[in-house]
Amino acid sequence: MAQELPDALRLREIKYGAKTTAEERSRTARLFLDAGCLSEALDLFLIVADEKGIRQVKQKALDEGRPALLLMLERAERGVTPEEWRAAGQAARAADRPREAFRCFTMAEDEAALEELRSELPDYEIYIPQGK
Repeated sequence: MAQELPDALRLREIKYGAKTTAEERSRTARLFLDAGCLSEALDLFLIVADEKGIRQVKQKALDEGRPALLLMLERAERGVTPEEWRAAGQAARAADRPREAFRCFTMAEDEAALEELRSELPDYEIYIPQGK
């Protein structure tokens, strides 16, 4: 029988509880990864510095063109190269997600790819919260 994902309160305890072990965090991260909940998995993998898990999520983010996950890695100082951003942008474009592709190509500083997308998204600008 497959193990259930923890509810929000249990997840908070797993993430931040003093009695939670690194093994339990990694095990929970793998449950989230197997369930396709990549941001939750990545968050836990980053907490315990589970390099294998971080690489797995990064590869899925690149293959699926998921800039939010790649931005999580950037914020955690787990660099994403321009080539990786470009590959993620191409994957997002192939999956018909032009806004996510735009974000990836912006991070890759790929002006040629951005110019192509501008014809599809003539007035699109990436949202930046006030004060950021």
